[in-house]
Amino acid sequence: MKSHPMDKNSIMRRLSAPLRQVGVWLAVCGAALLMAGCGNVQLAYNNADTLIMLWGDHYADFSRDQEKMIRPRLDHLLAWHRGAQLPEYARLLARLRERIDPAGAGAAAVTAAEILAFEDQFRASLLVLSERALPDLADLALSLDARQIERIDTKIADNIEKYRKEVIGDVRDPSKRKRAERSIDRAEDWLGRLSRAQREQVRQAAEQHLLPHAAVLEERQHRRQELVSLLKRLQRERPPREATIVALRAFADQLAGPASRDPQQRARQISIANAQVMAVTINLATAAQRGHAMAKLLDWSETFQALSEGPRR
Repeated sequence: MKSHPMDKNSIMRRLSAPLRQVGVWLAVCGAALLMAGCGNVQLAYNNADTLIMLWGDHYADFSRDQEKMIRPRLDHLLAWHRGAQLPEYARLLARLRERIDPAGAGAAAVTAAEILAFEDQFRASLLVLSERALPDLADLALSLDARQIERIDTKIADNIEKYRKEVIGDVRDPSKRKRAERSIDRAEDWLGRLSRAQREQVRQAAEQHLLPHAAVLEERQHRRQELVSLLKRLQRERPPREATIVALRAFADQLAGPASRDPQQRARQISIANAQVMAVTINLATAAQRGHAMAKLLDWSETFQALSEGPRR
Protein backbone atom coordinates (compact mmCIF):
# COMPACT_ATOMS: atom_id res chain seq x y z
CA MET A 1 0.00 0.00 0.00
CA LYS A 2 2.09 2.85 -1.27
CA SER A 3 -0.14 5.83 -0.60
CA HIS A 4 -3.23 6.91 1.27
CA PRO A 5 -5.28 10.12 1.37
CA MET A 6 -4.62 10.49 5.11
CA ASP A 7 -1.18 10.91 6.66
CA LYS A 8 -0.07 7.48 7.88
CA ASN A 9 2.03 8.54 10.84
CA SER A 10 -0.64 10.92 12.12
CA ILE A 11 -3.35 8.27 11.95
CA MET A 12 -1.19 5.66 13.66
CA ARG A 13 -0.40 8.01 16.52
CA ARG A 14 -4.00 9.11 17.01
CA LEU A 15 -5.79 5.80 16.57
CA SER A 16 -3.59 2.77 17.15
CA ALA A 17 -2.98 3.21 20.87
CA PRO A 18 -6.61 3.52 22.03
CA LEU A 19 -7.90 0.75 19.80
CA ARG A 20 -5.05 -1.54 20.82
CA GLN A 21 -5.81 -0.76 24.48
CA VAL A 22 -9.43 -1.81 23.92
CA GLY A 23 -8.30 -5.20 22.68
CA VAL A 24 -5.72 -5.68 25.39
CA TRP A 25 -8.11 -4.59 28.13
CA LEU A 26 -10.88 -6.89 26.98
CA ALA A 27 -8.47 -9.77 26.60
CA VAL A 28 -7.75 -9.72 30.32
CA CYS A 29 -11.01 -8.24 31.57
CA GLY A 30 -9.44 -6.81 34.69
CA ALA A 31 -9.68 -3.52 36.48
CA ALA A 32 -5.98 -2.77 36.54
CA LEU A 33 -5.14 -2.03 32.93
CA LEU A 34 -4.54 1.30 31.28
CA MET A 35 -7.64 2.88 29.78
CA ALA A 36 -7.89 5.51 27.12
CA GLY A 37 -10.64 8.12 27.11
CA CYS A 38 -13.94 7.00 25.62
CA GLY A 39 -13.78 9.71 22.98
CA ASN A 40 -10.51 8.22 21.72
CA VAL A 41 -12.01 4.74 21.69
CA GLN A 42 -14.90 6.00 19.56
CA LEU A 43 -12.52 7.76 17.20
CA ALA A 44 -10.39 4.65 16.89
CA TYR A 45 -13.27 2.25 16.29
CA ASN A 46 -15.05 4.52 13.84
CA ASN A 47 -11.81 4.68 11.85
CA ALA A 48 -10.89 1.03 12.35
CA ASP A 49 -10.95 0.30 8.62
CA THR A 50 -8.20 2.87 8.00
CA LEU A 51 -6.27 1.89 11.11
CA ILE A 52 -6.26 -1.83 10.37
CA MET A 53 -5.18 -1.26 6.79
CA LEU A 54 -2.32 0.94 7.95
CA TRP A 55 -1.39 -1.48 10.70
CA GLY A 56 -1.33 -4.42 8.31
CA ASP A 57 0.65 -2.43 5.76
CA HIS A 58 3.17 -1.58 8.46
CA TYR A 59 3.81 -5.29 8.93
CA ALA A 60 3.41 -6.69 5.41
CA ASP A 61 3.74 -3.75 2.98
CA PHE A 62 0.62 -4.66 1.00
CA SER A 63 0.65 -4.62 -2.75
CA ARG A 64 -2.11 -2.72 -4.53
CA ASP A 65 -3.80 -5.99 -5.46
CA GLN A 66 -3.75 -7.11 -1.83
CA GLU A 67 -5.19 -3.78 -0.72
CA LYS A 68 -8.01 -4.08 -3.25
CA MET A 69 -8.73 -7.60 -2.01
CA ILE A 70 -8.69 -6.68 1.69
CA ARG A 71 -10.67 -3.42 1.82
CA PRO A 72 -14.19 -4.59 0.93
CA ARG A 73 -13.83 -7.73 3.02
CA LEU A 74 -12.60 -5.74 6.01
CA ASP A 75 -15.54 -3.36 5.70
CA HIS A 76 -17.92 -6.32 5.75
CA LEU A 77 -16.20 -7.88 8.77
CA LEU A 78 -16.24 -4.63 10.75
CA ALA A 79 -19.94 -4.09 10.02
CA TRP A 80 -20.66 -7.56 11.37
CA HIS A 81 -18.43 -7.02 14.42
CA ARG A 82 -20.10 -3.71 15.25
CA GLY A 83 -23.55 -5.21 15.33
CA ALA A 84 -22.80 -8.72 16.59
CA GLN A 85 -19.98 -8.39 19.11
CA LEU A 86 -19.89 -4.87 20.55
CA PRO A 87 -23.20 -5.36 22.41
CA GLU A 88 -21.72 -8.48 24.01
CA TYR A 89 -18.65 -6.50 25.08
CA ALA A 90 -20.97 -3.95 26.67
CA ARG A 91 -22.80 -6.69 28.57
CA LEU A 92 -19.54 -8.23 29.73
CA LEU A 93 -18.34 -4.91 31.10
CA ALA A 94 -21.67 -4.38 32.82
CA ARG A 95 -21.30 -7.74 34.57
CA LEU A 96 -17.79 -6.84 35.67
CA ARG A 97 -19.06 -3.52 36.98
CA GLU A 98 -21.70 -5.31 39.05
CA ARG A 99 -19.08 -7.70 40.41
CA ILE A 100 -16.85 -4.96 41.82
CA ASP A 101 -19.71 -2.84 43.17
CA PRO A 102 -18.99 -2.56 46.92
CA ALA A 103 -22.71 -2.14 47.55
CA GLY A 104 -23.49 -5.50 45.94
CA ALA A 105 -21.50 -8.51 44.85
CA GLY A 106 -18.29 -6.55 45.43
CA ALA A 107 -18.66 -7.09 49.14
CA ALA A 108 -17.11 -10.52 48.58
CA ALA A 109 -13.46 -10.81 47.62
CA VAL A 110 -12.74 -11.08 43.91
CA THR A 111 -10.75 -14.19 43.01
CA ALA A 112 -8.21 -14.83 40.29
CA ALA A 113 -10.53 -17.59 39.03
CA GLU A 114 -13.28 -15.02 38.45
CA ILE A 115 -10.94 -12.77 36.49
CA LEU A 116 -9.86 -15.75 34.39
CA ALA A 117 -13.52 -16.56 33.74
CA PHE A 118 -14.05 -13.04 32.38
CA GLU A 119 -10.97 -13.48 30.21
CA ASP A 120 -12.27 -16.81 28.89
CA GLN A 121 -15.57 -15.19 27.96
CA PHE A 122 -13.74 -12.69 25.83
CA ARG A 123 -11.50 -15.38 24.37
CA ALA A 124 -14.66 -17.14 23.23
CA SER A 125 -15.71 -14.00 21.37
CA LEU A 126 -12.25 -13.82 19.80
CA LEU A 127 -12.74 -17.34 18.43
CA VAL A 128 -16.08 -16.29 16.93
CA LEU A 129 -14.39 -13.30 15.32
CA SER A 130 -11.45 -15.36 14.02
CA GLU A 131 -13.80 -18.00 12.60
CA ARG A 132 -15.70 -15.29 10.76
CA ALA A 133 -12.48 -13.86 9.33
CA LEU A 134 -10.72 -17.16 8.48
CA PRO A 135 -11.69 -17.41 4.79
CA ASP A 136 -10.45 -13.90 4.09
CA LEU A 137 -7.33 -14.42 6.21
CA ALA A 138 -6.63 -17.58 4.26
CA ASP A 139 -6.74 -15.69 0.98
CA LEU A 140 -4.45 -13.02 2.40
CA ALA A 141 -1.99 -15.58 3.79
CA LEU A 142 -1.81 -17.35 0.44
CA SER A 143 -1.09 -14.05 -1.29
CA LEU A 144 1.96 -13.20 0.83
CA ASP A 145 5.38 -13.55 -0.75
CA ALA A 146 8.67 -14.43 0.94
CA ARG A 147 9.72 -10.79 1.30
CA GLN A 148 6.49 -9.88 3.09
CA ILE A 149 6.81 -12.81 5.49
CA GLU A 150 10.36 -11.81 6.37
CA ARG A 151 9.13 -8.27 6.99
CA ILE A 152 6.39 -9.56 9.30
CA ASP A 153 8.98 -11.58 11.22
CA THR A 154 11.23 -8.53 11.59
CA LYS A 155 8.42 -6.24 12.74
CA ILE A 156 7.23 -8.72 15.37
CA ALA A 157 10.80 -9.14 16.60
CA ASP A 158 11.09 -5.36 16.90
CA ASN A 159 7.89 -5.25 18.96
CA ILE A 160 9.17 -7.96 21.29
CA GLU A 161 12.38 -6.02 21.86
CA LYS A 162 10.38 -2.85 22.52
CA TYR A 163 8.28 -4.76 25.06
CA ARG A 164 11.44 -6.03 26.75
CA LYS A 165 12.85 -2.54 27.09
CA GLU A 166 9.66 -0.73 28.13
CA VAL A 167 7.89 -3.33 30.27
CA ILE A 168 10.44 -5.81 31.57
CA GLY A 169 13.66 -3.85 31.72
CA ASP A 170 16.78 -5.74 32.69
CA VAL A 171 15.98 -9.46 32.38
CA ARG A 172 18.73 -10.14 34.95
CA ASP A 173 16.82 -8.18 37.61
CA PRO A 174 15.02 -10.84 39.71
CA SER A 175 12.84 -8.26 41.48
CA LYS A 176 10.52 -7.67 38.50
CA ARG A 177 10.74 -4.02 39.59
CA LYS A 178 9.79 -2.45 36.27
CA ARG A 179 6.81 -4.75 35.76
CA ALA A 180 5.71 -4.10 39.34
CA GLU A 181 5.81 -0.34 38.71
CA ARG A 182 3.70 -0.89 35.60
CA SER A 183 1.14 -2.81 37.68
CA ILE A 184 0.94 0.12 40.09
CA ASP A 185 0.49 2.61 37.24
CA ARG A 186 -2.34 0.53 35.77
CA ALA A 187 -4.03 0.24 39.14
CA GLU A 188 -3.97 4.01 39.57
CA ASP A 189 -5.34 4.55 36.07
CA TRP A 190 -8.41 2.61 37.16
CA LEU A 191 -8.74 3.29 40.86
CA GLY A 192 -7.21 6.73 41.23
CA ARG A 193 -4.33 7.54 43.55
CA LEU A 194 -3.23 4.63 45.74
CA SER A 195 -1.95 5.09 49.24
CA ARG A 196 1.63 4.20 50.04
CA ALA A 197 0.45 0.99 51.70
CA GLN A 198 -1.67 0.04 48.68
CA ARG A 199 1.20 0.68 46.30
CA GLU A 200 3.40 -1.59 48.36
CA GLN A 201 0.74 -4.33 48.33
CA VAL A 202 0.47 -4.20 44.54
CA ARG A 203 4.26 -4.23 44.26
CA GLN A 204 4.53 -7.28 46.50
CA ALA A 205 1.77 -9.08 44.58
CA ALA A 206 3.52 -8.41 41.27
CA GLU A 207 6.86 -9.60 42.58
CA GLN A 208 5.26 -12.69 44.10
CA HIS A 209 2.97 -13.81 41.28
CA LEU A 210 4.31 -12.55 37.95
CA LEU A 211 6.27 -15.16 36.04
CA PRO A 212 10.02 -14.77 35.46
CA HIS A 213 10.97 -12.37 32.70
CA ALA A 214 12.31 -15.21 30.57
CA ALA A 215 8.94 -17.01 30.54
CA VAL A 216 7.12 -13.95 29.22
CA LEU A 217 9.67 -13.31 26.50
CA GLU A 218 9.83 -17.00 25.56
CA GLU A 219 6.06 -17.09 25.10
CA ARG A 220 6.13 -14.07 22.79
CA GLN A 221 9.01 -15.53 20.82
CA HIS A 222 7.20 -18.86 20.59
CA ARG A 223 4.11 -17.21 19.12
CA ARG A 224 6.24 -15.28 16.65
CA GLN A 225 8.02 -18.44 15.53
CA GLU A 226 4.78 -20.40 15.20
CA LEU A 227 3.16 -17.70 13.07
CA VAL A 228 6.15 -17.17 10.79
CA SER A 229 6.67 -20.92 10.39
CA LEU A 230 3.01 -21.31 9.39
CA LEU A 231 3.15 -18.45 6.87
CA LYS A 232 6.33 -19.83 5.32
CA ARG A 233 4.79 -23.27 4.99
CA LEU A 234 1.68 -21.84 3.33
CA GLN A 235 3.82 -19.75 0.98
CA ARG A 236 5.96 -22.78 0.10
CA GLU A 237 3.22 -25.39 -0.30
CA ARG A 238 0.31 -23.24 -1.54
CA PRO A 239 -2.35 -25.61 -0.17
CA PRO A 240 -6.01 -25.29 -1.16
CA ARG A 241 -8.04 -22.59 0.53
CA GLU A 242 -9.90 -25.01 2.79
CA ALA A 243 -6.65 -26.58 4.01
CA THR A 244 -5.29 -23.10 4.71
CA ILE A 245 -8.39 -22.28 6.74
CA VAL A 246 -7.86 -25.43 8.81
CA ALA A 247 -4.22 -24.49 9.47
CA LEU A 248 -5.13 -20.94 10.49
CA ARG A 249 -7.93 -22.21 12.71
CA ALA A 250 -5.47 -24.44 14.55
CA PHE A 251 -3.18 -21.46 15.11
CA ALA A 252 -6.07 -19.33 16.43
CA ASP A 253 -7.12 -22.14 18.76
CA GLN A 254 -3.62 -22.16 20.25
CA LEU A 255 -3.98 -18.48 21.15
CA ALA A 256 -7.57 -18.31 22.32
CA GLY A 257 -9.07 -21.77 22.29
CA PRO A 258 -9.80 -24.34 25.00
CA ALA A 259 -6.27 -25.74 24.83
CA SER A 260 -4.97 -22.49 26.31
CA ARG A 261 -6.89 -23.33 29.49
CA ASP A 262 -4.43 -26.07 30.38
CA PRO A 263 -2.77 -24.74 33.57
CA GLN A 264 0.51 -26.34 32.53
CA GLN A 265 0.75 -24.28 29.36
CA ARG A 266 2.98 -21.24 29.62
CA ALA A 267 0.39 -18.87 28.17
CA ARG A 268 -2.14 -19.99 30.75
CA GLN A 269 0.40 -19.64 33.53
CA ILE A 270 0.99 -16.05 32.46
CA SER A 271 -2.76 -15.38 32.49
CA ILE A 272 -3.11 -16.90 35.94
CA ALA A 273 -0.25 -14.79 37.29
CA ASN A 274 -1.75 -11.59 35.89
CA ALA A 275 -5.16 -12.51 37.29
CA GLN A 276 -3.68 -13.03 40.75
CA VAL A 277 -2.17 -9.54 40.70
CA MET A 278 -5.44 -8.06 39.47
CA ALA A 279 -7.41 -9.81 42.21
CA VAL A 280 -5.11 -8.37 44.87
CA THR A 281 -5.45 -4.92 43.30
CA ILE A 282 -9.25 -4.99 43.23
CA ASN A 283 -9.57 -6.35 46.75
CA LEU A 284 -7.37 -3.68 48.32
CA ALA A 285 -9.42 -0.87 46.77
CA THR A 286 -11.62 1.32 48.94
CA ALA A 287 -15.29 1.87 48.14
CA ALA A 288 -14.44 5.25 46.61
CA GLN A 289 -11.72 3.71 44.46
CA ARG A 290 -14.05 0.99 43.24
CA GLY A 291 -16.58 3.67 42.44
CA HIS A 292 -13.92 5.37 40.33
CA ALA A 293 -13.37 2.13 38.39
CA MET A 294 -17.11 1.51 38.07
CA ALA A 295 -17.59 4.92 36.47
CA LYS A 296 -14.94 4.08 33.89
CA LEU A 297 -16.52 0.69 33.23
CA LEU A 298 -19.90 2.37 32.73
CA ASP A 299 -18.37 4.79 30.23
CA TRP A 300 -16.84 1.89 28.32
CA SER A 301 -20.04 -0.14 28.36
CA GLU A 302 -22.07 2.81 27.10
CA THR A 303 -19.44 3.56 24.47
CA PHE A 304 -19.53 0.03 23.08
CA GLN A 305 -23.32 0.05 23.08
CA ALA A 306 -23.38 3.38 21.23
CA LEU A 307 -20.78 2.19 18.74
CA SER A 308 -22.84 -0.92 18.04
CA GLU A 309 -25.65 1.31 16.81
CA GLY A 310 -23.56 2.77 13.99
CA PRO A 311 -20.58 5.00 13.17
CA ARG A 312 -20.59 8.66 14.11
CA ARG A 313 -17.83 10.24 12.08
